[in-house]
Amino acid sequence: VFYGPTGGREAMRASNPFELGWGTATVEFAYEDKRQAVHVLNHDLQSRAAVERNVRFAKARLQWFKRQLPKGYSQHLMFDDRGQQVSPADRAALRSRLGPAADGVRFFSESVPKG
Repeated sequence: VFYGPTGGREAMRASNPFELGWGTATVEFAYEDKRQAVHVLNHDLQSRAAVERNVRFAKARLQWFKRQLPKGYSQHLMFDDRGQQVSPADRAALRSRLGPAADGVRFFSESVPKG
């Protein structure tokens, strides 16, 4: 069980994300000239259980959006992990498990200049 996209407790059926109430497809950023959609996920990543929930959630979100976005768009994930202690192994797990579904997996803490 997890708190789903509609805010209520829902059983996560990773095999069929279309049973969840996602609503209208809205990504955080869309670059029409590059045909890219960017999802920003600001979720807890500080435990193995949290990483597993994020993998299931992100895969389902990517599958749902694939049906909603214009043909030919790529999808990229940005995890806003600032202020969290995320192990290198958990970052690698997120990248490897989400890489086949997303065209890029990045972390704010690795790409946003400090200072």
